[in-house]
Amino acid sequence: MLPGLHDAAAVEVRELTHLGTRVWTDVGRRTTVIRLIPDLSRDVLATPEGPALIARTVRAVTMSLDRAQAVVGVRLPIAATDIRIDPAWRGWRARRRPAEDRLADAIAEGAVGWREDPLVAAFLSAAATDTRIADAARAAFVSERTLRRRVLAVLGVGPVQARRVLRLHRFHHSLQRLPVSEAASSAGYADQSHAARDLRSLVGMPLRAFAALHVSE
Repeated sequence: MLPGLHDAAAVEVRELTHLGTRVWTDVGRRTTVIRLIPDLSRDVLATPEGPALIARTVRAVTMSLDRAQAVVGVRLPIAATDIRIDPAWRGWRARRRPAEDRLADAIAEGAVGWREDPLVAAFLSAAATDTRIADAARAAFVSERTLRRRVLAVLGVGPVQARRVLRLHRFHHSLQRLPVSEAASSAGYADQSHAARDLRSLVGMPLRAFAALHVSE
């Protein structure tokens, strides 16, 4: 799973592992508009009305968060598919239990479940090492066309766009320890200008603001 990127001045992000499940909580430090960075992930939220499955984040979107408002969810693996949520599970109505505990219990008791698609997982492993998709398909014993179609079906974007998002997160990781030009090269960009153009295209954010985002592991 990719880490979450957030503006620490606007949002406090808490993450904990409860019963083997990583649950996150976003709390607004002030009333603000939050820009969600694309990361190909999906989340299950615990809301007052019950569980909610959030659409996969494939492009930058904005949402408003009031001061002290808390949003609680669990991030699913990028390759997650066949996601199942049982709205009738009695634990959703246990309002005296913290939302974080209810979400973790829901997964432990099978009220929230999923499986990881093996072909998408193979693609993600290949993308992490900059392996060509044709080689990844060969290693998975499927045609390149089959792998491309499966990535699009599960992630909602094709392999080229998915690689761009993954490269963007590698770039942010490298920016924490390397000068910009070296970070761009390390992430797989041709040069710093290439990285800046791709960043604006994907996120609509200048390089300095992107580098200042905090990571929740």
